[in-house]
Amino acid sequence: MKQTDITVIVTAHNEGLLALRSLRSAKRSRVFAERGGRQVETLIVLDSGSDATRALLQAYPDLYDRIVDINCCDAALARNEGVKQATGKYVAFLDADDLFSENWLLAAYDLAEKSRSQGKTPVLHPALNYEFGVDPVKFGFYFDPDQEGKMIAPRMLKENLWSALSFTAREVLLNIPIPACPRGSGFGFEDWSWNCETLAHGFEPKLVPMTVHFIRRKKQSRNIEQLADRAIVGPTSLFDDASLFENLPLREKTRLGNYFRQALSYWLQGFYYLFYRPLAVLGLYRGREYIPHSRWVEVPNWVLDEMAQVSAIEPELLPKSDKKPYALVLDPLPVTFASAYGRLLRIWEGGTFKNVILVGKAEQNVKAIVSRLEGPVLLVIDGCSNGSDASIFPAFVKTIYLGDVPGLLSEDVSSVLVRLLIQKHPAN
Repeated sequence: MKQTDITVIVTAHNEGLLALRSLRSAKRSRVFAERGGRQVETLIVLDSGSDATRALLQAYPDLYDRIVDINCCDAALARNEGVKQATGKYVAFLDADDLFSENWLLAAYDLAEKSRSQGKTPVLHPALNYEFGVDPVKFGFYFDPDQEGKMIAPRMLKENLWSALSFTAREVLLNIPIPACPRGSGFGFEDWSWNCETLAHGFEPKLVPMTVHFIRRKKQSRNIEQLADRAIVGPTSLFDDASLFENLPLREKTRLGNYFRQALSYWLQGFYYLFYRPLAVLGLYRGREYIPHSRWVEVPNWVLDEMAQVSAIEPELLPKSDKKPYALVLDPLPVTFASAYGRLLRIWEGGTFKNVILVGKAEQNVKAIVSRLEGPVLLVIDGCSNGSDASIFPAFVKTIYLGDVPGLLSEDVSSVLVRLLIQKHPAN
């Protein structure tokens, strides 16, 4: 097939009528890009499609070029199949219930070409994701460009900064496919994992100015299922590089100060959910939700203008009150977690361990346990060394005293250890 400039890959499943709104949004952005001289194709990947979704697609063939019909029930595998079938130099993803701003495809293409002329291959994201749908308290997420650089990896250790609706070169996705996360595996959030891998391979994340995606919040979604399953991000090479988590601007916290900040955060969240949230559900409160490590700003006028135009396609975007909506700016999370992880990762790099044991304190009976094991053993002790003599253990045992790691808070111990175990995957 002849190569085009952009392939829009729309992944569909059981969206039914909502898919029509997404396809009209994609068509609107496509027409805008084609007026700017770009060639665009729209490819639908119908994964285990419902009868209603299939019938809708058959009724509107003018909104897309091709349909790839698969049956794998996995968003990552569906997107990967779409990439294989795409003819575009660049790929833009869209879920069949979300929407683009009109300028997204053209603005992203132009920025990608500019970056590649400078020797860089970026992974592009919108300046703003605006969420709407079942939750009466609407809010958007800003991703501030000045958070890029060294602080990205520490933040990615604890939060995903970008959705799956990215724009990048097709070759990037062929070389780094989106990892599948089957339900029941314990792993999830394939977009988070893929963002980590592209970062690790040097592909620069960039925001496309003056662009927005409209993300539909639903009562049931893959993301909600993964949260309910307590899924976590699988192993990624980004979290194997200890240098990314060193020399961070760590502000040492006292135990008392940490307890105070934590208590204040819990009190504010409790106050919101006990008093304001019920009023919001009843439609009596249109205020702003309390979310730690964030701040609210007014939505810019250019977003309001785009919302007004897109509301002709998606009526739910129309404001339900005269109040100007607000967007949420996510501030960087405290880096104590990441700093502690980097220190432990450096310690672990000293050897390859067949067994890892976590104990409350180094008692004599632990010596009896490790003496029966074969191969290198990492003994993780949840406490301070306080002058303890590690020589009481066999030579093949290496000890880590968590209480001696600066910045490691008690509530982060389990998260840090789980991530280390996932990354290093010892035999036992």
